[in-house]
Amino acid sequence: MHGAGRPIVSDSWIDACGRSGSFVDPVDHLLMDTTAQKKFGFDMRTSYERAQHQLLLTGLHVFFTPGMLAAESDKGTNIHNLVGHAGGVVETQLPESVSGKDAKLSTQWLLIANEKDIKREQKWSKRKVASKLPFHGRTMLIDSIMQQSLDRKHGVLFTT
Repeated sequence: MHGAGRPIVSDSWIDACGRSGSFVDPVDHLLMDTTAQKKFGFDMRTSYERAQHQLLLTGLHVFFTPGMLAAESDKGTNIHNLVGHAGGVVETQLPESVSGKDAKLSTQWLLIANEKDIKREQKWSKRKVASKLPFHGRTMLIDSIMQQSLDRKHGVLFTT
C-alpha cells in the first residue's frame, strides 16, 4: 500500500527478482499511473520515497465527525484503515480540552468532516469543539496521503 510506504510494483519487478535470484529494489519497478498522478498532483516515486522515510500521519490523532462516518458507505472502516496504514491513530472521541488555543492539541489532531454537508458539520462542531480549530474534508486527507505531503492550510472546510 502506497500510503503505508509499501511499494506497488509492476510485473517487471517479479521478472527482475527471478533473474537476480533475490529481491531487487522495487523503486525502479513501481507501478505508475500517469493519469492519476496528473489528476491528483503527485509523483509515485517521490511519494513512495517520502513514505519510506516517515509515514505521513505519524504522531497525528485523526478524528472523523459522526456526519463524516455516516456518509461513508462502510461507515468508516476503509478510511480508518487508510489512516492507520499511513501512521495515524484514529480517535473515536475528542479530548475534553480540544481547543485551538492549545498549540499541542491543534498540531497533533486532524479533524475530518463531511465536505458534502458543511452546514450540519459546523452546527455539530460548535456544540463539541472549542474555537479556532480547523476541520478538513475527506478529499484533503486522501490527497495528502497520495502526495505524502500534509498542508494543513489546504482543504480547510471551516474553523470552529
